[in-house]
Amino acid sequence: GGVVRQGVLYANTSFPGLTLRYTTGGAQPDDSSSVYSGAVNVSGPVLLQAVDPSGKASRPVQLNSDISRLRND
Repeated sequence: GGVVRQGVLYANTSFPGLTLRYTTGGAQPDDSSSVYSGAVNVSGPVLLQAVDPSGKASRPVQLNSDISRLRND
């Protein structure tokens, strides 16, 4: 799973051996996408995908930033 809080991506998987790849530009993650290895600053929507050692990938999940402050108008 993953979440973006205050511009920081946090992600994990409960299955050993999976690689988490992510993109921030709207493109689908692929072999050249960034590998998640720890909390990282991001902006905009994030696509996160788990990939097993054989290259089989999960469906990408879109993560959006949380709303850290509510605004009263």
